[in-house]
Amino acid sequence: MDEWARHSNLSLKGMIGMTYNPFTKVYKLEDDVSVNYLCHYSN
Repeated sequence: MDEWARHSNLSLKGMIGMTYNPFTKVYKLEDDVSVNYLCHYSN
């Protein structure tokens, strides 16, 4: 993803991890980006 972003003249502005608990049906944003994450790119 970073290679694509650099090729498109974009740079990473932020990244945050996301977890989901299927029992409580609750999403949470947290520091762990090992599995699910959101990235913000901008030029």
